Amino acid sequence: MVVVGTPGLYHFAGELVLVPASGEVNVPDKVAEEMKSRGFKGKPGKPAKEPAKE
Repeated sequence: MVVVGTPGLYHFAGELVLVPASGEVNVPDKVAEEMKSRGFKGKPGKPAKEPAKE
């Protein structure tokens, strides 16, 4: 499931989750449920692509 939130490094359900600058990350459902219970938003589909760095 894709979760949307503030970029940063988080620890949920025993897993480290790095939310990139786009603010969207694909995580297992178990982790997503815990993240959503703490204020992150769920989103259908795939996470946004990071802008290319030059």
